[in-house]
Amino acid sequence: MSRSIKVTSLLALAGLCAQAQGQPEFLVSDFSGNRVVRFKYPSGKAFDHFVGQGISPLDDAGYMAIGPDQKLYVSSYSTHSILRYDGVTGEFLGEFVTPGDGLGRPGQFAWGPDGHLYVCSWDNSSVLMYNGQSGVFKKIFISKGKGGLDGAWGLVFEDDGNLLVASSENDKVLRFDSGGNFVKEIPVAHTGLNQPRRLIRDSAGTVYVTGLSSDSVIAIDAQDSARVFVSGGLGGLDQPSGMAFDPDGNLLVCSMGGDGTVLKYDGSFGQYLGYIIVGTDGGMSGNPSDILFLPQPEECGPDYDGNGLLDLFDFLAFVNAFNAGC
Repeated sequence: MSRSIKVTSLLALAGLCAQAQGQPEFLVSDFSGNRVVRFKYPSGKAFDHFVGQGISPLDDAGYMAIGPDQKLYVSSYSTHSILRYDGVTGEFLGEFVTPGDGLGRPGQFAWGPDGHLYVCSWDNSSVLMYNGQSGVFKKIFISKGKGGLDGAWGLVFEDDGNLLVASSENDKVLRFDSGGNFVKEIPVAHTGLNQPRRLIRDSAGTVYVTGLSSDSVIAIDAQDSARVFVSGGLGGLDQPSGMAFDPDGNLLVCSMGGDGTVLKYDGSFGQYLGYIIVGTDGGMSGNPSDILFLPQPEECGPDYDGNGLLDLFDFLAFVNAFNAGC
């Protein structure tokens, strides 16, 4: 094959890459299947096992996050650890947070404004702080019982550095300041929230909380006013766990109970819009525990320099983009 044909073929691949642009991918952690499956959006078509069963110590795959280093982090509930994977290939990179120092059955975790990693530890009902780059334990940030904390499960940072924590055993949502001091309890009892799990925030600062036993999602606005956003059992919602907003602004919720599904709700009003996947899609075991949209790579069109020509510069730029995950 001549060099010109090779260039032409690779530029054709660049065109395919350009066509794929704007088609996001999302990950679903399969709790009892010990894997993470990748899907296309909005079709919900399974793409691959981004983290395959048995290639790492992952045991009961829990919550996921993309770290500041663009790596994928997954809580391994039954090995009491947080594992790190390449954010493009899914290659296992080792334990980031190891068992010990009080960590038992990790729940949700997040990097704070200070760059440290904060992890909910279910077994001792506390929030632990780790070095955000090395994963080395620093201290117990919020201890059991502070502010009534019982069953630490979910957390999310607010713009001012305060931390909201789901206190699952007593159905509370608690606010702590950047030093770990208790600030207040958010009034949520009137919503019927039972066993709060994951917390996420939207661009307006509204916090959404899944209720595992109330089969609902509540919303807490910037004035701490809570309301039912997705009513109990709507669309078959059963034991909701993780959730995320899709690129269209709809709320996707993992329903772990029953057959296991990922359900879609209108992002403004909470109406049921159908399901995006069922829990056995992609070879999952029927227990989707969390959902995460992968960051999209930079635009990867064939005419990189925008000069209207497909030339050697475009070919080299495409190769670099392809190697970076385009």
